[in-house]
Amino acid sequence: VVWKAQRPGKWLIHCHIPHHTTNNNVEEKGGGGLMVVIDVT
Repeated sequence: VVWKAQRPGKWLIHCHIPHHTTNNNVEEKGGGGLMVVIDVT
């Protein structure tokens, strides 16, 4: 993924591919997967 910050704010980047969102079906403590929040100031 290539992403260029052009506006301030908090941006959530995530994926809808099932084996990405569950760490290939190996979840730890109820969470995991491809998700990140980027805070652009």
